[in-house]
Amino acid sequence: MEISKELNISPILAKVLMNRGLTSVSEIKPFLTCTADDLHSPFIFYEMTKAVKLVEKNIESQKKILVYGDYDVDGITATTLLYQFLKSQKADVQYYIPDRMKEGYGLNKEAIEWAGREGFSLIITVDCGISSLEETELAKSLGINMIITDHHQPPVHLPEADAIINPTVLESGYPFPDLAGVGVAWKFAQAIYLNSVDQQIEGVILPEYLDLVSLGTIADVVDLTGENRIIVKMGLEAIASTTRPGLQALLDVAGIKGEKVDATQVSFLLAPRLNAAGRLSNARIGVRLLSSSDRDYCRDQAKILNMENCRRQTIEKAIFDEAMEMIENNHELQENLVLVLASERWHPGVIGIVASRLVERFYRPVILMTLEGEVAKGSARSIDNFHMYQALEHCKDLLIQFGGHKQAAGLKLTVHNIEAFRLKINEWAQAVLRKEDLIPIIQIDVDKEIDGSEERLAREISRLAPYGQGNPYPVFSFHDLRVKESRVVGANSAHLKIKFESEGKTLEGIGFNMSGHLAWLNDRDRVDVAGTLEINNWN
Repeated sequence: MEISKELNISPILAKVLMNRGLTSVSEIKPFLTCTADDLHSPFIFYEMTKAVKLVEKNIESQKKILVYGDYDVDGITATTLLYQFLKSQKADVQYYIPDRMKEGYGLNKEAIEWAGREGFSLIITVDCGISSLEETELAKSLGINMIITDHHQPPVHLPEADAIINPTVLESGYPFPDLAGVGVAWKFAQAIYLNSVDQQIEGVILPEYLDLVSLGTIADVVDLTGENRIIVKMGLEAIASTTRPGLQALLDVAGIKGEKVDATQVSFLLAPRLNAAGRLSNARIGVRLLSSSDRDYCRDQAKILNMENCRRQTIEKAIFDEAMEMIENNHELQENLVLVLASERWHPGVIGIVASRLVERFYRPVILMTLEGEVAKGSARSIDNFHMYQALEHCKDLLIQFGGHKQAAGLKLTVHNIEAFRLKINEWAQAVLRKEDLIPIIQIDVDKEIDGSEERLAREISRLAPYGQGNPYPVFSFHDLRVKESRVVGANSAHLKIKFESEGKTLEGIGFNMSGHLAWLNDRDRVDVAGTLEINNWN
């Protein structure tokens, strides 16, 4: 294979790369090298210059600036980044993150009115604002300028802000639409910085924020391709060597030690602890933690977040069990293509996680809602071939508010409209989904035999990391393997440890949360296996 020879990689790695749509040397080389030279200029955004000038004007006249964020990890890191950067530029700046329980997602009129009373001249949103038409109009009427930086899908009509920096807006002119909210905030900070210095900057602009940008990008489950791949690859190194006391404290309570941090550790150990602030209490705790230089304070706050995360896990299990009971006891629900469930007992900060777990369980789009009086607030999660934002757009006559992406969204509606909404979104699903769309597919990259090359191959394919949405672990299939040993391991005996044999060669594997398969699996059974190849670093 020419690509294999020219890049000095194995034919197997070349095949895996081609399966990802990378079919030429000119595409594969930057994917593997992943350098800062491939990052785009922030000034490609059509309204970036206008936004930068407005910020500079407010800094020069020492007018009050408010960074308005969101309560998830993307919003927390974006708020921290822009707040710290503007402080470094001598701006009179404060930040505001709405309370999930009391205010909900995004801009709200009460917060805008508060900003007016407090004398803010400029509001800059991060990770929110693209759907806030009325709130933007209110800010304007109060004499407050608005810059919206966001990455969520735009509505048909955009807010009349002074400037909009959003890569998903077609008119933005930006070539990469998949930046996270913190990525957009970083681009904005870069543009302000570049406009304030005379000399040419080589390499990464504002690298001191890469730890935050990487953390928020991974946590928001955006595609780890293009710019995001570069950001996360550099950012994981920045997290491992961070001097930020708050992030060091989080790494410590999460039990992440060593010179390397990977995307899986960020997704499953770091992000949930930081997210716990916004889910159960107030996300401003997260901003204070990440921006503080007081090590004792950071250690204490990280411990609090760790306890909050444990509480979140308990609440999550209770909601999941109740949702499962609802589904199992309702035949009509079982027939629905989109599962729509609601309860007044469910915590609004946790239903999104449970919705994701139910998607994994049933492989159908899921919408869970918390009932608060006459209003239902929901979190939606989807499958590959069902565009959740478009589905909600179809049902907008029944909704008070909605926003999000293809895979995840938030919504609000009256309790009275829940049943009509369930019927309408399922009618949409019937029209757009085929039967095969509801069957989870394991994409096999390469069929392989156990031949002793597995460790070398595992080391080579690690060049494809960081893994995540849009760049999953390569999957290999092995056929007619003999089960040599099998047993359960881990907390609550949740995982399956197994040793396979073929032609005198062995390969060990672990199936996370797969211990139930031991009920039918016997030693000497012959099985076909799909899995990933990784170096075993556990003792």
